[in-house]
Amino acid sequence: MDAILLVGSIQSFFLSVFLLTKKSKTTPDYILIILLLLLGLPLFVYYWEYDRVLKIISLAHGKPSLLYFINMPLIMSFTPSVYLYIKANIKENKDFWKKNLLHY
Repeated sequence: MDAILLVGSIQSFFLSVFLLTKKSKTTPDYILIILLLLLGLPLFVYYWEYDRVLKIISLAHGKPSLLYFINMPLIMSFTPSVYLYIKANIKENKDFWKKNLLHY
């Protein structure tokens, strides 16, 4: 399980760096970079948490660790990113960011 989490996070970061180095980026490219980072960061944190950090950061009496409160907003912002990515690929609009950032 640890290897799957680590490989998924490395692939996500590699693809986002690959898209960042692309010469002519469009709006869907920026959204896809955000989407990949929102996917890779929680995977890496879960990989890290299961090995070491859970013992250090976990709260007493069975409460969730502090990393849970960091990862949950990242995971919940994944769905609006998918929606915005699909919408940006369907319609090309100059005022895309002004109108659609409220989804976050």
